[in-house]
Amino acid sequence: MLDRFVLALAAFDGLLGDGMTRTHDWRFTDIGRRLERALHTAALLRTTLVATRADEAAALDAVLDVADAAVTYRRRYLGSALAEPALDLLLVDETNPRAIVFQLAALEEHVRRLPRAEAPFRSAEERLATGILTRVRLADVPRLAAIGPDGSREGLEILLGGLTEDLPALADRLTSRYLSHAQPPRRLGDG
Repeated sequence: MLDRFVLALAAFDGLLGDGMTRTHDWRFTDIGRRLERALHTAALLRTTLVATRADEAAALDAVLDVADAAVTYRRRYLGSALAEPALDLLLVDETNPRAIVFQLAALEEHVRRLPRAEAPFRSAEERLATGILTRVRLADVPRLAAIGPDGSREGLEILLGGLTEDLPALADRLTSRYLSHAQPPRRLGDG
C-alpha cells in the first residue's frame, strides 16, 4: 500500500514539475511545497542539533539521510559528519535544493510574482518573505554551530525558532489575502 502511495506522490510531483503550466495555480502549489519543506527541515534541525548529545555524529548522519543530502555532504566534505558543514549544507547553501535557504529563495520569488494592487511599496507578504530569506542568508554558520556553556546551540535555536513562527505566519497571510473567500456576514434583505 505504501509503495502505491509513494508511486502516486512521485507521479504527482512529476506532473507539477513537467506537466503543469506556470499559472497562479502552480505557484500556490509550489508555495505550499516550499513552505512545508522549509518547515520540516527547520523542525528536523531544531530537534536534532540544538541540544548536543554524545552520539552527535550518528544523529548528523541520520539528519543528512532524512534530508536526502548524505551523498552531497560526503562528496563535498569528505569526512565524518560535523555540525558546522551540515548546517552549511542544509541551512544556507543556495545551490542545494534541500537547503532551507533554497526553499526560502523560491518562496520569495513566488510571493513577488503574485498579483497585487499597484503600489510603490512591497506588500506585507513580500516584506515578510524577504525578511525571512535575508535572515537565513545572513546567518553566521560557525556561530550557529557553536555550543554554549549549557550544552546547546542557542543561536541555532533562535534562528530555527523564528523560522517555525514566521513561515506559518507567511502562510496565514497568503491564505487570508489570496485564498480566503469568506465575506463578512450580512442580513437577509440588505441590498
